[in-house]
Amino acid sequence: MRFTRVTLFFIAFIITLGFYQLGRHFVSEVEPQTFQATEEVLVDVANLLAEVVTKGVQENHLE
Repeated sequence: MRFTRVTLFFIAFIITLGFYQLGRHFVSEVEPQTFQATEEVLVDVANLLAEVVTKGVQENHLE
């Protein structure tokens, strides 16, 4: 009976460790891609805002 519990504990531990490593791997892969996608959107918004401000400065519509 004790051997079965110890064996099941080690099997559960190995499976948990495997899922932990898999999760760490996925997070390390996803984070840079997320940051890159967010950066691209921020650059686009900054360019659009710069165009609006430039047009406002040229027409003296800034308050």
